[in-house]
Amino acid sequence: MSVTLKLFAYFRENRGETLTFNFEKGMRATDLCQKIKLDPQEVSVLLINGVYTKDNPTLQDGDLVCFFPAVGGG
Repeated sequence: MSVTLKLFAYFRENRGETLTFNFEKGMRATDLCQKIKLDPQEVSVLLINGVYTKDNPTLQDGDLVCFFPAVGGG
């Protein structure tokens, strides 16, 4: 099974914009953080197939996962 991870803003630095991972059943969104050496606490917005979630859902084959960092400004 495979899942696509799309990164935004500074998460792309030294990682790229879009990554594809093969995974075992039961993999969760935070498991992707471990694979790319990203602290899950840094992910401010998580989308699964375009739908916002606060949960850490189990991923399904073909899912598109998007990680957004917190947006700063003033």
